[in-house]
Amino acid sequence: MKITYVKVNNYRNIDGIEIAFNTDCNYIIGENNIGKSNFLSLLATVCSGKGFDEKDFDNLEKPIEVELELKLNPNEQGFFGDNFSPQDASLLKIRYQQAIKDAYPTIIKQRNQ
Repeated sequence: MKITYVKVNNYRNIDGIEIAFNTDCNYIIGENNIGKSNFLSLLATVCSGKGFDEKDFDNLEKPIEVELELKLNPNEQGFFGDNFSPQDASLLKIRYQQAIKDAYPTIIKQRNQ
């Protein structure tokens, strides 16, 4: 399974960004304090299934929202029920959302239109 796309809102200093990943190799580079480590921390939280902490919210009035697209390998297809795209069984779209009052994020499956 490979992450192919991420969209993030209201996470630390990361808000309103969209990243499309290359399926072979990616590098995260940039100046200090632009969010590289925060982005990796976000991915670690999402991939571990943990909830976000209060310090993770840039604006406490808004939820943290993360949209992911995952490309499944052939042997991984079928493990996620009907959460895949109707046009492509190897593409999984998921949205995580957590408000400050929530202990854990809500996971919402998404379908391609």
